[in-house]
Amino acid sequence: MPKALTNDEVRTRLHDYARDNYLFLSNVTKGVVLAIATSILLQILSDFQSEWVRITPWLTSFAGILVTYMTWGIGSLLSNSRANMLDTLLPLLMGMAEFLLFGILLKYDKSDLAALWLNWFGCLALHALTGAVILHNRIRVTDFCRDFEDSTLSKIYELWLRRSRIGASCVSLVALIAWMFLRCWALPRYGFYACAIIQFWLAIPFMCVLARVAYDADWLKRESDARTAKRGV
Repeated sequence: MPKALTNDEVRTRLHDYARDNYLFLSNVTKGVVLAIATSILLQILSDFQSEWVRITPWLTSFAGILVTYMTWGIGSLLSNSRANMLDTLLPLLMGMAEFLLFGILLKYDKSDLAALWLNWFGCLALHALTGAVILHNRIRVTDFCRDFEDSTLSKIYELWLRRSRIGASCVSLVALIAWMFLRCWALPRYGFYACAIIQFWLAIPFMCVLARVAYDADWLKRESDARTAKRGV
């Protein structure tokens, strides 16, 4: 006979729902994104002599999905049980943005699609903007005074969320400016190949910034471990 579902079990499931939702969607989307990322990387490496200009956008895209993987891991450790509809919608949109980060780098044989990958900065702007909205939503639904036993850890987490939101917003804005610069100004004046080289170099600072964000997320995980260990002594 099936065992009756108790209120305590429902309460526990509701408490873990937000965390489990992000973990489940992250696992699904990352699997799909890594498959397309590997496919694009093989395409680049198979003809590296002519496709080398795509390697820094690819590496920056990989840094972008590393950031979301690590920050969502922090969210699964420190986020509360409060959730709303955006906690389901936004991770799905993030999955689409991450797919675009790599999918836009696909090489097309048709001449009318050859310049499509120069829209990569637009995809990066969308990815960062989605991340900023996710962070804003988590800040909005979190009660930092009541949801943490350790007030210092609460303050560290809140500061990290707010700084990350500002950083993601800035990355989105600068990437949008770079996209408009390439498509509206550089491409008509200098042509496709010159724009590809410009995009190659412009992607490097973004890659460095995203690598720093990933490092900060790892620092917060280690800081959380250190503080909980101290309280457990």
